[in-house]
Amino acid sequence: MTRHDRRQGCVAYDASVDTGPYDYKPNEVAGIIFSVIFVISTLAHSFQYMYTRKWFYVVFSLAATGEAIGWIARTYSHWCPYNSTAYSAQISSLILAPCFFSAGLYYALNQLIKLWGRESSPLPPIWYLIIFMGADTTSIVIQAIGGAIASDAADSTPQKSTTTGTNIMIGGIIFQLVSMSLFAGLWVWVNIRARKAPSWYNMRILIFSISITTVYILVRNLYRAIELSQGWNGFLISHEVYFDVLDGALMSATAITLNLIHPAFHIPKDPANAGFRRKISDPADRNWSPPMQKV
Repeated sequence: MTRHDRRQGCVAYDASVDTGPYDYKPNEVAGIIFSVIFVISTLAHSFQYMYTRKWFYVVFSLAATGEAIGWIARTYSHWCPYNSTAYSAQISSLILAPCFFSAGLYYALNQLIKLWGRESSPLPPIWYLIIFMGADTTSIVIQAIGGAIASDAADSTPQKSTTTGTNIMIGGIIFQLVSMSLFAGLWVWVNIRARKAPSWYNMRILIFSISITTVYILVRNLYRAIELSQGWNGFLISHEVYFDVLDGALMSATAITLNLIHPAFHIPKDPANAGFRRKISDPADRNWSPPMQKV
């Protein structure tokens, strides 16, 4: 049986003949666990954004759906480890999905700035969506181009070097990592400046949720950048445990955290007007005046 035949069909794993695109046989138990987690999270996120009627948070559902598709593909790869369709599906889905989690965090910050007042942020609220969603989109396009070039090179006969495509993908991942790091820095900045706002204290649990999920995504992005920089046969990419922990587990934690502490249930429907509400009984509020809102 040729290498091409193994890539198109469903053939049992035999490392003595071919280690396959993963360099290992994907773990069945891990695949099933993560698939179930993300399917349940998808259903929960779908209910949450529809119940609250805050439609932008559909991005959390899309993120969990993408993760579910990727892990179902990896589970299928346990039985068909050479199948190129399943391999490509899990790569594209698991690269794309975290960007939707990030988009939801960008929107949450956008809404919180409206609640806390324009002076809490160095940028107007809308710019967080324009800058960071634009950066994520650019990153995805770069990674897709690099992935297509690398895939064509790997599937060619005779096989060509995947270096060019891999380097382009690395550039896209690093760009995404830098963008998310900038967002994290601005998130800290806004919280420092907003601490005197009356609603900040009551938002501590949501602030924790956004902070910890931002860290999860940052660590995951850093791992993927290092993993790919080592090449398709590098140490990290050929040892599944790192992927399960630093991608699967971190993205599971992100999905679950945002299910349990969902921004839609903590941020008022009209945050700009809610920003004028005060707790007179709190001495810290007596020296705070509501920001002027633009008409």
